[in-house]
Amino acid sequence: MAAGKVWLVGAGPGDIGLFTLKGAAVLQQADVVVYDSLVGEGVLAKIPEHARLINVGKRANHHTMVQEDINKVLLEEAEKGNKVVRLKGGDPFLFGRGGEELELLSENGIPYEIIPGVTSPISVPAYNGIPVTHRDFCSSLHIITGHKRAGQEYDIDFKALTRTKGTLVFLMGIAALEDICKGLLAGGMDPDMPAAVLQKGTTAGQKRVVATVGTLKEEVDRQGIETPAIIVVGKVCWLTNLPGMRSFLWQAGRFWSQDQDSIFQRQQIFSVRKVPRFWSCRLSVQYLLRIMADCMRHLRNWILISGSFLQALQVWRSFLTRWTEKRWMCAAWDRRRSQ
Repeated sequence: MAAGKVWLVGAGPGDIGLFTLKGAAVLQQADVVVYDSLVGEGVLAKIPEHARLINVGKRANHHTMVQEDINKVLLEEAEKGNKVVRLKGGDPFLFGRGGEELELLSENGIPYEIIPGVTSPISVPAYNGIPVTHRDFCSSLHIITGHKRAGQEYDIDFKALTRTKGTLVFLMGIAALEDICKGLLAGGMDPDMPAAVLQKGTTAGQKRVVATVGTLKEEVDRQGIETPAIIVVGKVCWLTNLPGMRSFLWQAGRFWSQDQDSIFQRQQIFSVRKVPRFWSCRLSVQYLLRIMADCMRHLRNWILISGSFLQALQVWRSFLTRWTEKRWMCAAWDRRRSQ
């Protein structure tokens, strides 16, 4: 039996609109889909009915399957001649352990292909109105894993990160938020440096908490945050408070602007549409005002036209009256003369 093939596909941060066209095309041909817990519901809804699903999702302190077993599953399914799609949230090579999975496939001569995905360290801040780079505030972006083994210290040079003066994005770090903030402060970072925690970005459960490095942990405890979430540190976090900045959610096929908290209830996955339509309150009000202005202009023209028409009718009526009276007088004078 000929060996199958494995595709490592990045599913993006959760919004079905950010799933790549190539990833969607490959997914439709899959015999087996091995997926993790960060894949969005809209993407999961695109899996064909004939495909067999294998859930290998991981959460903090709870692994459905250890990484070594995941590697073996991919190998075994490909050796059976199946078209295997390894569906990963975000991008498969950014803290996705995609390289480890490819090592075993390469050693056994299994063909594979990588399809990159939209990564959360850039897309999630963007959906919350935070640009990760801005020439007035930073010249670099640094993506760091916030995960650490239980009972061990961080193998992160917080002093070096502080000296970069760039935007820092920590993934999988909510459980260690306090340690991360303490490490940054110990590394010399200003306690008033803006920071944010972004929950479930690009989904209906999106929420953000903006504070400073010195107060972020306290603010998160007060407002409450659910995983998955990312941590963003840098002056760019203040840009989300500018009047011109808007955060967006994808829901039922449309982009919606929101303030601090999510304004949507959860929707069924079948409500997601493929064609996005932009909606914003400001643009809608502008369009409404334009329509009202057009209506008023047409009404004014109609009144002017109607007024001129009535005046013309009045002149014509006066002319006809005078002409009729003149004809009657002429006819009476002719009759008198004929007598």
